[in-house]
Order: sequence, then C-alpha cells, then structure tokens
Amino acid sequence: GVAYDHVELNFYINGKSLESPVSGIRGSVYPVLYVDDGAILDIVLTEFHHEPPPGFDRIMLEQSLL
Repeated sequence: GVAYDHVELNFYINGKSLESPVSGIRGSVYPVLYVDDGAILDIVLTEFHHEPPPGFDRIMLEQSLL
C-alpha cells in the first residue's frame, strides 16, 4: 500500500509500514503503475484486503469547486 498525507509518502506491505517515509514531495502526486508486455493488472481502489492506516481512505479525485 501507499499513503500520502501531503507531508510524507509511506509504503506498506500486507498492511505493515516499511517505516521509510519519503518527504519533500512538491506539486501534484498521481498513482503510476507499470507492467511488462503481456502482463495483466487488476486494481481495485475502493475495497481493501488490508485496511488503510488511520486517517486515510481510498484515492479520491481532487476537484476545484470554483
């Protein structure tokens, strides 16, 4: 898993933090996934096998209301 709170980017394996946050990220952040030729990628961003860390939820699209 990946969690970003606009200060730190944190990575998780099977719901456990790797305790290696990345900070100093500026600008917009987008999820990016790469696969090799012939690979199939299934991704679900709404139902989790491992619950997100406290205070986090699924990816939501940012929209300007102005």
